[in-house]
Amino acid sequence: MPTLRALWQTWDKNSASVESRRVIYWFFAPYGTLGLIVMLVIGQWVAAGFMAFFLAIALVSGARTPETHAQRVVSRLRRDTDA
Repeated sequence: MPTLRALWQTWDKNSASVESRRVIYWFFAPYGTLGLIVMLVIGQWVAAGFMAFFLAIALVSGARTPETHAQRVVSRLRRDTDA
């Protein structure tokens, strides 16, 4: 029986999973950033919290997806801290 880690790695490398994360990153990161700024400017703190949550999910999706700006930033930071 496969371990939970093996199942996770299989799902994580699945092309459909990678494409789903790429879509989440490309569509939700700009709107999440814009929404967060707008909600902070107009003083809607609860809505700003939700927008920050959605933005965090989008950025994590981008950081785990190859060929995205977020992934390049994360790999650069890892290289800098390892050296």
